[in-house]
Amino acid sequence: RAAHRNVLLLDAGDQYQGTVWFSRFKGREAAHFMNLLRYDAMALGNHEFDEGVSGLLDPFLKNVNFTILSANIKAKTSLANEMMKYVLPFKVVHFDSESVGIVGYTTKETSFLSQPGDDVIFEDEIEALQVQVNELTAMGVNKIIALGHSGFNVDKNIAQKVKGVDVVIGGHTNTFLYTGTPPSTEEPAGPYPFMVDSDDGRKVPVVQAYAYGKYLGYLNVTFDKKGNVLEAVGNPILLDSSVPEDEHIKEEVEKWRKNLGNYSKEIGKTSVYLNGTSQACRFQECNMGNLLCDAVLHENVGQPDKKSWNHVSMCILNGGGIRSAIDEQSTNGSITMEDLLSVLPFGGRFDLVRVKGSTLKEAFEHSVRRYGIGSGELLQVGG
Repeated sequence: RAAHRNVLLLDAGDQYQGTVWFSRFKGREAAHFMNLLRYDAMALGNHEFDEGVSGLLDPFLKNVNFTILSANIKAKTSLANEMMKYVLPFKVVHFDSESVGIVGYTTKETSFLSQPGDDVIFEDEIEALQVQVNELTAMGVNKIIALGHSGFNVDKNIAQKVKGVDVVIGGHTNTFLYTGTPPSTEEPAGPYPFMVDSDDGRKVPVVQAYAYGKYLGYLNVTFDKKGNVLEAVGNPILLDSSVPEDEHIKEEVEKWRKNLGNYSKEIGKTSVYLNGTSQACRFQECNMGNLLCDAVLHENVGQPDKKSWNHVSMCILNGGGIRSAIDEQSTNGSITMEDLLSVLPFGGRFDLVRVKGSTLKEAFEHSVRRYGIGSGELLQVGG
């Protein structure tokens, strides 16, 4: 902001979930710190619905002082109608005599990836976006950013098919894009920005900036007077120790951290690296998946059923439900409740069910139906 004019700070969703902070504060922490950072807009991600519509409305939507966006969410109940008072399809930002439109979208898979219940419907992103982009164009806005949370492939489709969108900023697949030599361990899935040829003959930059707050995506876009993109350059900025700490934010972090003391007590030890990364558990067998399934089996085998040789013979677990690794070197082998909540943050349960072999086969077929894109269905197995 100090070095550039006309700056927008945008978030592509999924501020909910993933750490002990969310387990304790349920979204109030995200609202508080995003307000301090002075965000301009945020698109809703699927995890914003993990606590239902009420769990999004009360702790988060009612407390943020920036714009929340999604063009493809429609309300079905009075509770959802209340929620939609705080969610807009688009926002227009004015820079002197120039206007920039920001239109939001949320993955239509949210209905089964999260817990929105029957309160809302998630429509097709491209169809919903085109309606709102047409409205922005009719208002005379000729510089339009699509900001959303549907994954890199959908981002590219939006850039190609939604007429009038000039820039796409996405999330959901945690895609790392970088031009040049990357500054850390992530391997780029393509250049930053990734340029897409639109159906109406334009070059549309598409960006994502990985995950976990590790990077700040930086994109500098130059438009001509007609709103066409002349240049789009940048790269994700690695937020390592070279970035100075903000003393006020640091004080606020420490103030909130005092409520997390009980989560930092040691409850176990490990002598090996427990790999719970998406790169491992969504693409292959990972030792964190093995450990979790073995723990489930151990717990259930301890409660025998006299009717069969063993009332539990195997465990299956979505690789996408495993959200973090435990590094024995950085923690001297210590495992805390905070670590466990980072690995399994969603508060789900393990169900013991009897299934036919044919049903199990269907589960494995479903597990690999989209293999290769890291979508999370790949099963971790024990037994």
